[in-house]
Amino acid sequence: MACLRCAIVGAGLMGRWHADAARRAGVEVAFVVDAERERAQRLARILRLPVTAATTSLADVLRPNGCDAVHICTPLETHVQLAREALEADRHLLVEKPMADSAGETAELLAMARERKLQLVPVHQFLFQPGVERVLRTLPELGPVLHFELITCSAGADGHPAHERDRIVLEILPHAFALAGRLVTDKIGDVEWSAVQPGPGELRLLGESGRASVSIVVSMSGRPTRSDATLICTSGTVHLNLFHGYAVIERGAPSRAQKILRPFGLMTSTLAAASLNLGQRAVRGERAYPGLRELVSRFYLSLRRGGPPPITAAETLSVARARDWVTALLTSTAS
Repeated sequence: MACLRCAIVGAGLMGRWHADAARRAGVEVAFVVDAERERAQRLARILRLPVTAATTSLADVLRPNGCDAVHICTPLETHVQLAREALEADRHLLVEKPMADSAGETAELLAMARERKLQLVPVHQFLFQPGVERVLRTLPELGPVLHFELITCSAGADGHPAHERDRIVLEILPHAFALAGRLVTDKIGDVEWSAVQPGPGELRLLGESGRASVSIVVSMSGRPTRSDATLICTSGTVHLNLFHGYAVIERGAPSRAQKILRPFGLMTSTLAAASLNLGQRAVRGERAYPGLRELVSRFYLSLRRGGPPPITAAETLSVARARDWVTALLTSTAS
């Protein structure tokens, strides 16, 4: 397994970033697959691969010794069929989120992977950002979690009709559920949610897990665009910038001086964290999707060493169950 080879399925923007991450993990990108041959050939040229590396059929790259792993970077409606085909050919898989359109389909794919001793991992890159990993290390010092809030304002629905805006919200939600699952509760799929939906593409969820409340806001129209989270604990508060991948942690006992100085301290800490993070990303040449490289690297490290996957099957299924709950809610509201 020292010289691993992979295939990128889906030659769009995410396919290009996956190829970059795989190469940085020491993996040979051997094939590019896309339903449009011209797109596959274009990405192959960008990657400086021979023209024979571009194909329109996944079956072409699943022959013996073709590749060890497959990255699925295609639209959601294609994920299940492509994943089944790759698993049946005994290939490990990284699949863009959501892995499937329902928890039932997700469970079926995970069962196939388990039976064949293959890794099947969704792309929840937020979990592997430096800021999130720092918070996970520090969390025991911050005391019990009381409240978690994640807010995403996205331009991903710009130009889309109203009936598609909720679909895009549902494709964003797995990131929020995966992060809440790591930071608040490993049973995010068991949380019961209340929801407010003021219009297409606008959603607020509120749930409860033990002593902690969980709030998730996704807006297709809110501006400026943002993706950040706040984690309030008994001994401190965490501010996560998920677009850029850094965290600011506030501590301190309550006092009059703390109330006066807090805005200035937070501003200074945020400026320092953002500047350091930007410099580190510039050095790494990481222009977008912080956390993706680390996730891909750990995926391949686990294949080489035979260790556990970077995201467990239990986590994957729990996120899918949470998404199912919201899907049913939005469907019943629409009807």
